[in-house]
Amino acid sequence: MQEDWQQIENLSFVKKITCYDSIDSTNTRAKNQNKFPDNGFHILQADIQTSGRGQRSNTFLSDMPGGLWVSILCRIEDISFHFKYNRAISLAICDTLGSYVSPADCAIKWPNDILCRHRKICGVLLETSPHIGDGLIIGFGLNINNLASQFPPELSEEVTSLGDECGENVSRAVVLRKILENFNTNISCGNAVMHRKYTGLLSGPGKTVEICGQRGVFDSVLEDGRLCLKSGACSVYFSSGPMRIIKNQAGP
Repeated sequence: MQEDWQQIENLSFVKKITCYDSIDSTNTRAKNQNKFPDNGFHILQADIQTSGRGQRSNTFLSDMPGGLWVSILCRIEDISFHFKYNRAISLAICDTLGSYVSPADCAIKWPNDILCRHRKICGVLLETSPHIGDGLIIGFGLNINNLASQFPPELSEEVTSLGDECGENVSRAVVLRKILENFNTNISCGNAVMHRKYTGLLSGPGKTVEICGQRGVFDSVLEDGRLCLKSGACSVYFSSGPMRIIKNQAGP
């Protein structure tokens, strides 16, 4: 499918889009940039990433064509507000997916995964810029026309793609345009409104989970992005870390 990436540059809030056939990682390339737009976004998009990265330096499989591998470069008012942007892009991706599948099938797995029908379809990675003090890099990898059958066998039951769910090829450029439009709207909305929507899409509240070796009941996510875990009479808070839902257990 021939993609029309020009439609991204035509968005009033996008200052520039740079497309690559193949690079190591859009986030890695973004971290080497010494100039961010004063306002609006600079978008990096790659057809293939040879060294895609996830949370905690985990490898993100994106060395195949058909996915949407993207980084958004922008300036923010205060780097401590980064979760506002994590929330905004997570909701933007869920809303976009909800225009192709049932919105009820989309969920957010704290802190950085998007699920479709309980399988991972997207990962998000936010990083600061080493060169721009108020620069934020918002990276995400969304499986679109790369099918679950193309992933290693041990992952094929855990991941999905928009193509798998729709049964047809989908324009990556159209999906990206919708995500960016939703994201631009979200960052302009009030935190309380966005957070109510975010918590309504979370996967796992009320269930027994394990985070960084600590088990407890997933209670909530606060407006600053910290997850509250109830462990006995104590509340434990996490800013990041892989979360695993413990199946077939009623309590911690």
